[in-house]
Amino acid sequence: MPSFGTLFQTTFIIALAVFGLLDQLSGGIVAVGGDFAVPAGFLDQVSVWL
Repeated sequence: MPSFGTLFQTTFIIALAVFGLLDQLSGGIVAVGGDFAVPAGFLDQVSVWL
């Protein structure tokens, strides 16, 4: 059984990938850089908490 931290990070990364893919499909390719800037910082914070 994987730890909660590992499970959460995996789910979070998959969600980010899906979100980025949908964003590209909707034509927001330029916006992807801005969209991923905040989640990347958030992921760092989550890693610190876990």
